[in-house]
Amino acid sequence: ENGVTTLIEAMINQELGEPFRRDAMKKPVAVAGISRDDMRPQKVA
Repeated sequence: ENGVTTLIEAMINQELGEPFRRDAMKKPVAVAGISRDDMRPQKVA
């Protein structure tokens, strides 16, 4: 409805639940053997 405010209270911490991969929070690393010339733009479906 218009003009109605909803408060959402969420407890947030740094712990990651099991669905998250542990390596998702690490810095990205360069992948060996890939050159920019090998890449091409994605086609929109």
